[in-house]
Amino acid sequence: MNPSTDKGALIARIASTRASLHRDLDELGHALDVPNRLRTSFRLHPLAWVAGAVGAGILAATLFSRKGKSGGISQWRPMLLGTLGFLGNRALTLSLPALRDVLDTELTRWLDRRRTPSKGSDGQEGRISL
Repeated sequence: MNPSTDKGALIARIASTRASLHRDLDELGHALDVPNRLRTSFRLHPLAWVAGAVGAGILAATLFSRKGKSGGISQWRPMLLGTLGFLGNRALTLSLPALRDVLDTELTRWLDRRRTPSKGSDGQEGRISL
């Protein structure tokens, strides 16, 4: 065996292993970055998130409505509502940056559409034609 080919093969194997490990660690980092995944999901599907929040609110309102003062779920109501409030606060806190990005993007698009001159103006925006 030629020592130079063994050394080259070993270096190539180390490089491919390093690249594979780098990809695996990037995938693991993305999988564990839940806030970023939630922001990305909210940016891609804002309507679904809003509809889900409205649905959860309606479900919670129906579930925790006061029909009877004693027994059943009504005695657990303060604890459950406090937990739902905490979870809602966390969800809102995580989604605020994404909401800001969506609002900024949509506002920029709207302003850009309003700033672009019409096609037939020929560079005479401020002039009155007689």
